[in-house]
Amino acid sequence: MKFEIAPAYQGRKEISAEDLLTAVHISLNQEADLFEDGQLVCSWLGLPMDQNIENLHLKEITTYVQNHHYCFKWSDESKNTNKIFATFLPHVWEGEDMLQVNVHDYRASANEREFTSLDELHDFIFENYPEIEPSFISIWVFGAESKNYRLNTIAQKEQQFLLEGKN
Repeated sequence: MKFEIAPAYQGRKEISAEDLLTAVHISLNQEADLFEDGQLVCSWLGLPMDQNIENLHLKEITTYVQNHHYCFKWSDESKNTNKIFATFLPHVWEGEDMLQVNVHDYRASANEREFTSLDELHDFIFENYPEIEPSFISIWVFGAESKNYRLNTIAQKEQQFLLEGKN
């Protein structure tokens, strides 16, 4: 399948998406019309939301609202996963090495790394970025469960857990 999006006042451009559900997330994030094999699937700014929901329902995607955000999942629950995808953006600010990690529940770009949980992501960061102070690592989780935090809040919990002799 070929997926294209058309952001407002721009022409269509092909996107890399593993499936229609991923393409829906990408198009909503960019407030762009979504086309599948040349046919309009949804138009976030051009159609009433009820029409977009109906169009997605016909494609076996369920729309629901969680924490004031539109969310999407396969109508067939066996197709849904709990995977998360992260992009790592190392940078230097005022002479300090820093890391920003953007997390989505869909693969927003081909260079994102897949994880099964935030705990697995945290372990990966501790193992692969030991030179960066945890207080200089920001994690941004996008979607219905949006949050952002510094990794030192997680590191402090783990240290307390180990100090108390729990493992």
